[in-house]
Amino acid sequence: MTIVDVQKKFTGGQLALEKILNNMGFSTILEYQVGKYFIDVFVPECNIGFEYNSKYHISKTSDERRKKDIQERFQIPLMHLEAKTMKDKSRLKKMIMEFAEKSSTNQRRLD
Repeated sequence: MTIVDVQKKFTGGQLALEKILNNMGFSTILEYQVGKYFIDVFVPECNIGFEYNSKYHISKTSDERRKKDIQERFQIPLMHLEAKTMKDKSRLKKMIMEFAEKSSTNQRRLD
């Protein structure tokens, strides 16, 4: 199930990532707002977020600052996915599962 604000426009990469996550059984929220930031695709049951970086994406430094801020202030781990990574679906699904499991384990340690 996807929770979405119908007013917003989403990129093809966001929608493709959302579809993969939904097919894996995750509920998702597109453009989830935390503070002044928006997370491309948020998975509430795991409290994790995904950012889709198209081949035109260039700002790695600001991405890292933003990622660190979101993780520290809101305790939401973020995974950045490059467009080229999205092409190998089985590898992508494995990366997502490993990230979700690792994030879940780390969250339990904090509780």
